[in-house]
Amino acid sequence: MSRATGPVEPGRGFVLHTGDIKIAETSLLVGDELYLNSTLDILRLMAEGRGPEKTLFALGYAGWSAGQLETELQGDGWLTCAVDPSLLFDPRIDNKYERVLQQNGIDLVQLSSITGHA
Repeated sequence: MSRATGPVEPGRGFVLHTGDIKIAETSLLVGDELYLNSTLDILRLMAEGRGPEKTLFALGYAGWSAGQLETELQGDGWLTCAVDPSLLFDPRIDNKYERVLQQNGIDLVQLSSITGHA
């Protein structure tokens, strides 16, 4: 299985946003009242001050081959947690990673690069 390193489409952008504004044809529901959009329409609404109340803009895209993400999740290659919109949409990114870990009761010092199943 080949793996890409880094974004494979660094010029592609995504907007994760709240459901107060959504574009029927292009806003994809990805969680409880969380939508993902990658069109210029959402950016235009945001630029005009008519966009969603809360947004997170991400630039770049890294893909997985078929089944790769599922395999990584089953192998404990990802740390997952419930979505907290107050953290997700918080513009203070300098220590967001540490705050997410703390909120989930995880001590960064105790994490290991070795994974497995107990």
